[in-house]
Amino acid sequence: MENDTSFDTDLSFYGSEQKDETQVNIALFVLRAGPRLSLNISDTSIAGMFLTRIAIRPYFVTDWMALHSDRYYQSFGGGVLLSSGLGSRLSADLDVKVIDRNYNDNSGSPNASTQNGVRSGGLLTFRYALGKRTQLTLGGEVERENTDLASSANWEYDVSFGVQRGINPPFQITRGPWYLNLTGAYVLTDYDEPDAIIDPGVTRQDREKRISLQVSVPLIDRLTLVTTGQYRDIGSNLPNFEYDDTAITVGALWIF
Repeated sequence: MENDTSFDTDLSFYGSEQKDETQVNIALFVLRAGPRLSLNISDTSIAGMFLTRIAIRPYFVTDWMALHSDRYYQSFGGGVLLSSGLGSRLSADLDVKVIDRNYNDNSGSPNASTQNGVRSGGLLTFRYALGKRTQLTLGGEVERENTDLASSANWEYDVSFGVQRGINPPFQITRGPWYLNLTGAYVLTDYDEPDAIIDPGVTRQDREKRISLQVSVPLIDRLTLVTTGQYRDIGSNLPNFEYDDTAITVGALWIF
């Protein structure tokens, strides 16, 4: 068994600007950093009968979000990402994290601080390589959101399926391949208690269908332009929360 240790730092920025509803324009910065320990497993070991490699990455994460140019929230937390190879084509990731999020009251969101609380959860993802540039993904996530306001606290369950394909850049305008990622997801959200203002006799339950297409374009070494188009259809047992939404997000990912 051979070990390899490194330190990874990811800094991401995402921005979203709406054509009409400018009050929901957002800017989001996410920083995640931590050591990575990679283990290459010998084929002759007992573990080698099932696994080809294991990577363990404990990490610290913080993010900061602005909503309509006002500071909306900031959070601090950490987690552990476990990655393993299950053969030449199949791999799995398990990401477990705990994050403390603090909201900021402002003129646009005067009661935002009632959403303060700890978020925790786990995401299990399987990846299967169909070829050098084509990959299928299947994921499942459970997340617990605790908030100061009990009617906002909830459990969320997410199942997703995706296809990723690498293509040669048109006219060779970039050195590396572009990656297209088409993903569909179904999300169930069950809240703890009724909201007395909306309907004191009904506890909110949301059901969301989501489809997205993400295009990742390498600009220079370690810097990638990420553009995402997404459609969401949210159903709820409370009509106030039923809506559909189309959004385009443009961001950059810098790995250093």
